[in-house]
Amino acid sequence: MDTYVETTIKRWDDIFRLERSFFSPFVFRGQQDSLWDLTSSIERIRAKYKLHTYYSNYTTDEKWMLFEFTRKYHLYSQHNLNYDDYFEWFAIMQHYGAPTRLLDFTESIFIASYFAVIDSVTDSSIWAINRHTLRDNLLDDYKLPYVRRNSLKDEINTFHIDFANNHLLRAFSDDFEYPSTVIPLEPKLYSERLSRQQGMFLMPTNPDISFRKNLDKAFRKDFGTLMKISFEELIKVSNEDSFNTKLEIIKINIPVKLSHDIISNLKGMNITAEILFPGLEGLAKSLIQTQI
Repeated sequence: MDTYVETTIKRWDDIFRLERSFFSPFVFRGQQDSLWDLTSSIERIRAKYKLHTYYSNYTTDEKWMLFEFTRKYHLYSQHNLNYDDYFEWFAIMQHYGAPTRLLDFTESIFIASYFAVIDSVTDSSIWAINRHTLRDNLLDDYKLPYVRRNSLKDEINTFHIDFANNHLLRAFSDDFEYPSTVIPLEPKLYSERLSRQQGMFLMPTNPDISFRKNLDKAFRKDFGTLMKISFEELIKVSNEDSFNTKLEIIKINIPVKLSHDIISNLKGMNITAEILFPGLEGLAKSLIQTQI
């Protein structure tokens, strides 16, 4: 079987038929259109406004936005940040809606299901990315100073943040040759929203190529299509290989006809906007689920 696969569920409870430990290496992202690829918000905004001129490129756009945000941040927040901790700045910028290279993921497939279907008017999808393989390949390819299978999660995350910041610092200088990979990252300080959503980020390192191509480099694989398999076949794989899956990307498509059932069941699991978003924003967003 290929390491990149795509499948489609037929019923909401199909998800529960997968062997429970099968998804433990993965992080998840729900997208409301199954035709969408994995792209960062800065990729999308640059494509939308066609920001590809002599005076505009990905890195200079990032530098300009970071400069503007950091110099005005103190006007809106009393919380101090290390000026050189670029990843933490990007995480805050992402939280408040600025386009960045970070992609939001969650450790919960059910929370990803919510984001896939809640505003969808067509077939949606959940992307599952093997974070353990990303971590192990980073260790091997870039000689990061932690021990495979022997270092604590928080220790590994600290080294990942240092690697990301060192890369970003050099990327903002001249004549830098970008490595191409994807780094799994968690902020040192969680926002309430990110904590409720069990969130984390994947960060591509090379802005000259797409997120997906960075991901291919991280998985040491040439860019290609996803191999289509039945959900029954994925269930079989989950039962046979639950503790050591070789799958790297799984795209799970959700037919739009299942959206009502999924939203209703997620409400029964207490996965609602009122839980996922703090304050009045969550209450207001949750009202749609009260009508289902």
